[in-house]
Amino acid sequence: MGNQVSVWLEPDLPSYHWFCGVPGHRIEEYFGNLLIGVRRCIYDSSYEGEDLSLLDWPDPTRVGDLAMARLLPVRQAIGQYLSGYGIESLCRGLELVTIRHSAGMTGEALRLKQWIQSCLDDCPQCSDCSALKAVYAVEPYDKSDTECSLGLEFTYADERYFKWRKFCEGSMGQIEASLGKPEEKISTRMKPLGPEQMIAEALFF
Repeated sequence: MGNQVSVWLEPDLPSYHWFCGVPGHRIEEYFGNLLIGVRRCIYDSSYEGEDLSLLDWPDPTRVGDLAMARLLPVRQAIGQYLSGYGIESLCRGLELVTIRHSAGMTGEALRLKQWIQSCLDDCPQCSDCSALKAVYAVEPYDKSDTECSLGLEFTYADERYFKWRKFCEGSMGQIEASLGKPEEKISTRMKPLGPEQMIAEALFF
């Protein structure tokens, strides 16, 4: 059958494509044919051995990451708290943003960094904004630290700070912050998405 030719009609092409364990250079081979008619591609950056977001996708808006989808409850919890502060205040004096992660959550850490950067980039004072000069660091938790799976910390030039962490067990997390108001310590609950919700979030949002 090696000399047979397959003819693909447009209705035969998949509407959605999930890349799993496919090397980046192989995916790039599909850019000019298979992926032309695909509505959306997804992958899981916490599973893949390389960061597929760095590929030169023909249309990055049609590419989804399951790790980003799983972050939806995290983004909601963090965003709900930080929305109580003006973006200029959050950016002023920001020196360091640190994201820490447990083994197997590299993708979530990278996408959390990406999300925080995109949010702070909306600062109307961006031409002279501290957030643009801030250092962003993504690092694994120390092996002795088995309590948390994901963490986020803002370090400022003054005494202000923001810390969030997600505990490994259950769906609870914690915020510790002093952002111009008295020091606060708040528990947060983040119900993880089910498999169907996760895939739907990655494909359609």
